[in-house]
Order: sequence, then C-alpha cells, then structure tokens
Amino acid sequence: METEDMPLQTEGAFIEKEKRTRTSASEKKKSSLQNVLLIVIAVLLLLQVAVSAFGLYLDMARDQMAAAQRASMVQSVNKYTENVNTLTTQMLEQYKKEVYGGGKVDTVEKQLVMGTEYNFMGLMLLVRQNNEIIKMLTQLK
Repeated sequence: METEDMPLQTEGAFIEKEKRTRTSASEKKKSSLQNVLLIVIAVLLLLQVAVSAFGLYLDMARDQMAAAQRASMVQSVNKYTENVNTLTTQMLEQYKKEVYGGGKVDTVEKQLVMGTEYNFMGLMLLVRQNNEIIKMLTQLK
C-alpha cells in the first residue's frame, strides 16, 4: 500500500506546487497591474497640476493686461479732459477779447447774441466731452 500512496503523494505535491506557482504568477500580474494603475494615476495628477498652473498663469496674464488697459484708458481720459479744459479756457478768453476788448461790439444786443453763441459752443463742447468719456469708460468693463 505504501507504493500506491507514493505516486499519490508525489502527484499531490506536484499539484500543490503548480497551484503555488499559479498563485504567485497571478499575484505578480496583480502587482504589475497595480503598479501600472499607480503610474497612470500619478501621470493624470501631474497633468491636472500642470493644467491648473497654466490656468493660473493665464488668469494672471489677463489681469495684467486688463490693468494696463485700464491705466491706458485713465491716461487717455485725463489727457482728453486736459485738452478740453485748455480749449474751454481759450474760448472764454476769445469771447472776452471779442466782446469787451474790441470796438466791434457796440450794443448790448450784440453782446447778448455773442454771449449766447459762446454759451452754445461751450455746451456742445461739454456734450462731446461727456460722450467721449462715456465711450472710454465703457471700454473699461
């Protein structure tokens, strides 16, 4: 009986050894699959960080461009109002010179008509100035 048990024992040992090699092979496959998944996850996380950093860079660049545009617009408005102030001062001096300084105006009626004309020109200048400032300010967003 011992001789018959011997092949069974060797067959059992062989089957046991085969099962162990199969399990170790499947464990190796699982381990390599886990390693691949970890690498894929790490790469995806790095990509997400890179995309976030690029988005942050774009936001900062847009903010800088908007600040530069605002500064340019404010400078334009200041220059425009300065030019309008100069023009208004010139108009007032011209009016005083023509109405009070020269001998061309000899009646009060002529003075009133000229005064009304200059007032009208001044109001038109103000309207233009306000329109231009409003256009510039709407571009600021």
